[in-house]
Amino acid sequence: MRTWLRIGGGAVLFVHGVIHIAGFLLLWRVTEVGELTYGRMVPDPGTAGGRLVGVVWLGAAALFCCAAVLLAVGRPAWAPTVLAATALSLPILLADLSQTGAGVVVDVVVLTGTLLAFLLVRRDGETA
Repeated sequence: MRTWLRIGGGAVLFVHGVIHIAGFLLLWRVTEVGELTYGRMVPDPGTAGGRLVGVVWLGAAALFCCAAVLLAVGRPAWAPTVLAATALSLPILLADLSQTGAGVVVDVVVLTGTLLAFLLVRRDGETA
């Protein structure tokens, strides 16, 4: 895969991962971030359910950031790491579309890009 694609894709994944940290901060009632507010969040921030979902947000953030680094340095493990990140991310984003619709779009784009890259790399016999 071309270097500029790896670095650009890694940057997108990293930024998306950092944005997931906002969900964690909100659900743990650390702070409201941008347009994400306590009153509109599901589950309720600060509750046991909110904290549990917050940990899932944090896990997705960590996986997206790890996938970003793996992609940027050309390690093939980036693709399954992205799949794991989106497997965590999409359900929590879909649960609260009123605040997370843009994140769903990004997850779908990232997932589609990952699948396309995987297919193209396999077709060309390259390594990621």
